[in-house]
Amino acid sequence: METLRIYLNNMFHSLPDTAEVQRAKDELWQMMEDKYTDLISEGMSENEAVGTVIAEFGNLDDFADLLNIRSLIPYTLPKESNAAEDRYENAQYSSDMQHESIPESRAKSSKYGYTANPCRILSVDETRSYLKEMTKISLIRAIGVFLCITCVIGYIFFGSIGNNVIFFERIFDVIGTLVFWSFIVCGVLLFIWSGRLDERWKFIRKERCVLDTDALSFVTNRYKGVQVSARQFQLIGILLCVFCWLPVAILSSLGISFITGSVGTTIMFLFIGAGVGLLVVTAGVDGAHKKLLKRDQKIKAEGQVLQ
Repeated sequence: METLRIYLNNMFHSLPDTAEVQRAKDELWQMMEDKYTDLISEGMSENEAVGTVIAEFGNLDDFADLLNIRSLIPYTLPKESNAAEDRYENAQYSSDMQHESIPESRAKSSKYGYTANPCRILSVDETRSYLKEMTKISLIRAIGVFLCITCVIGYIFFGSIGNNVIFFERIFDVIGTLVFWSFIVCGVLLFIWSGRLDERWKFIRKERCVLDTDALSFVTNRYKGVQVSARQFQLIGILLCVFCWLPVAILSSLGISFITGSVGTTIMFLFIGAGVGLLVVTAGVDGAHKKLLKRDQKIKAEGQVLQ
């Protein structure tokens, strides 16, 4: 039903917001709802019913006279147009409506009798997959950040060992260099990988996307739990960064320069890397939920989607 509501709103989007137009919209909605209910009661699936309803009622020009809004419609279907072909296209469009956005050229075509805002409807399965993928991407980026921050521990740790041994000093320097560049390369590769994974969902940033009823309920309930976990992980991440100096201070009390300079400093960078990594993960997961909810709310408010 959410699909039909948004589609109906798009049909009337270019018309003035007057009492007459609102009356016509309510009348057409009642006809569409009755038809949809009849089709469902006959055993038709939800997607098939939506497609059939839009195929029958999807052209506002056909009902302009019945609804007494002919003078308000800026465009009229050409007399020679093939109505059967138009309805077939509408049916094809509506059957895929929950998975594909309205093509810009079709949305602005005068042959449909109205100008609609392209709008992609996200199902609960798409939404669940998106949030799961964003969690994975955030984790990959966090590991990449961790590796880039802690890459210096190779120089610090193995360099300190090399300075305190008589033999094989050069070997430890080489090992430290290898660790440094290995961490950098792995971190960069993880950033590239996360970017490739994110490409699949770029339409959410670039297109007008709204959530259907089930998806909206799913994201809202999930976000409540995410907020609690996010605050906890953010607190841990901040504490790790704030108290990263603590291992150095504790180990320096032992009075052993090697332990203070190598082990203590290494642990300090591990604390910083882990803290920043936790902040990256929580920001990514929290941001993915906020993005869906805010864009859904904004687009529905702009289009005055029927609830």
